[in-house]
Amino acid sequence: MRKDNPSTQSPQKYAEKPRRHPGRAKKLALTTPDLVLLSLLAERPMHGYQANLELERREIRDWANLSRPQVYYSMEKLARTGLIRAAETGQPAAGPERSTFETTAKGRAALASTLEHQEWTTQRSGRRF
Repeated sequence: MRKDNPSTQSPQKYAEKPRRHPGRAKKLALTTPDLVLLSLLAERPMHGYQANLELERREIRDWANLSRPQVYYSMEKLARTGLIRAAETGQPAAGPERSTFETTAKGRAALASTLEHQEWTTQRSGRRF
């Protein structure tokens, strides 16, 4: 028998992998940094640089464990999941081209739902909600 013949291979190698159920959506896990950014964007549309400035101004960065790179990572994650979207702005860019984001209805609902659970206030920043 040849080595590449499936009958000589371990049967486990060809075992069918469990399939995800298409109707079941994986629950979105929001971290404290995600929630902080979602709440900032619920106040007003802004881009990553503005969000970083606001975090500094409000002195939120340390308690939320929210680094500058984390801001952009979370914004990308929130956009990918449909909780925020690119906002149309009529203002010309005063610097480099930047994407401004705003919350969606889905994002506002997710924020409100998460904030209803008291345990998010007592957990460390690595916790997912």
